[in-house]
Order: sequence, then C-alpha cells, then structure tokens
Amino acid sequence: MFHQKERTTGDPEATDEAQDRGHRGMRLARTATAAVHIDASPEEVWETVVDIGRQTVWSCEAAGCEWISPFNRVAPGARFRGHNRRGFRRWTRENEVTDVQAGRILGWRTLPSRLYPDSTDWRIELSAEGDGTEVRETYQIRRLSRGFEIFLYWFNPGHRERGSDLDGDLRRLKDCVEGVRG
Repeated sequence: MFHQKERTTGDPEATDEAQDRGHRGMRLARTATAAVHIDASPEEVWETVVDIGRQTVWSCEAAGCEWISPFNRVAPGARFRGHNRRGFRRWTRENEVTDVQAGRILGWRTLPSRLYPDSTDWRIELSAEGDGTEVRETYQIRRLSRGFEIFLYWFNPGHRERGSDLDGDLRRLKDCVEGVRG
C-alpha cells in the first residue's frame, strides 16, 4: 500500500512583498513522505538502498551516482555525486551522507553550491513488519531562496510536488528487491 503524509506547500515565512509581486502561487512543496511494504527482510532491502550505483533502477530522476574520493561506501560524512535527469533537463548535485543506522536508516542531503544554492534532506527508513519490511522515504527542503524557488517552479515543474515521485520510487524499489528474490 502506498501513502503520502506530511505534505505541505508554501513557505510560512514568505514576505508580503513577494506575494504582492504575483508569485504567491509559485511554491514548491517543502516536504513529502511515501511508504511501501516490501516482501523481503530489512537486510535485503538495505543492500539495494545503500548501493548508490543501483539508484538508477528505482529512482525516477537518478541517471548515475558515484562516490567522491576518498569515500567508497555509506558512512556519515561520505560524499557522492548524483547525476539526475527529468525530461530534457540534466543536473548534477554533490550529496553528503548525514545518518546511517545499518539496516534501518539512510539519510543524506544535497549540498548547496554556487549553481544550486538550495539544500534538501532525504531519508529512507526501514522497519521489520511481519515477513517483510516497511520502507518510508521522506524529503524536506531545508534551504531555498525565493528567487531560486521561482526558477525551479518554472524550469523543473516536476519538483513542484514530489509525493507522486516518492510513491513511484518506492514501487520501483519494491519491484527491484522482490524481483531479485523471485
């Protein structure tokens, strides 16, 4: 079963000035969560989740990932480069692993840069449930200037609301993990 929770849109700190300029409706959802049950052990799901090279199989945007030297595995502080695509759009982001609890939690964030001044936290949580695993994926925008938000709103409309993306990612992760077992 797929479900989305905790979706919010808009920015409670938006200024009246920005709203007066006619940008009121040009908001990205700041957070989304989706969950799925996978018929596999948390250990089996974990092996797929932490293999960043396999993200292209189950992520709707990942076109490739590689560790940034000297890192070569999931660990707090490890960095990796994610190459993304959506339609004709292509971009690359540097990411940092923020939380690892083996078999349970993987967290990372996009690092702000000159070209991409925003930052988003991503988190995948696994928990044993019956004979399988409940997987929950969450993202939360932590840093986003109003100007960059308006740019993303028009340049990458798929980022206006990400809940359906997370649902699709988890469906593909389920197929990937269960297909390996089947």
